[in-house]
Amino acid sequence: MAPAWIQRRVLTGVMNTRLDDAIFTPEEKAAVSLHLQLFLSAYSHSERIVYFQVMVGYYLIHPLTAADRLGNPDLPFPIGIAFGDRDVFGSQGADQIVRTSQFFKSGESQLFKIDNSCHTTHFDNPEHLSEVLLGFFLGTKKHYFEEKPRIEYTPKRTLE
Repeated sequence: MAPAWIQRRVLTGVMNTRLDDAIFTPEEKAAVSLHLQLFLSAYSHSERIVYFQVMVGYYLIHPLTAADRLGNPDLPFPIGIAFGDRDVFGSQGADQIVRTSQFFKSGESQLFKIDNSCHTTHFDNPEHLSEVLLGFFLGTKKHYFEEKPRIEYTPKRTLE
């Protein structure tokens, strides 16, 4: 993992060259850069990232449940979605996508809950995530549909 000062420098350079000055203010660019730095840090917790997103007003304007995204029931492939058992978002939306997939009844489209994980399952429990993904892609795991309401876990509301 690169030191934080290198990450900041690279991300600032990317933000300055990739984000249009006519659309994004310097403050918005700084906010996006900080968000990406938090996201890319293996030691940050997803609760901090989510809290920061809410504080600066990041919201989905084109959700995955939209018909022109994963919400299309006629997609020609099964869908597997994994989320953490401590994920602040819960499985709302993901359950709808999986349930409406044409591969749901056959058990191929699935919803997996990753133990001891927040939103960043690849950082929090990569072993369990790898096991689930391998089973999904190899077809050895079928008929998993593990929902989790948002209220099951409430994260701290601080940026430590």
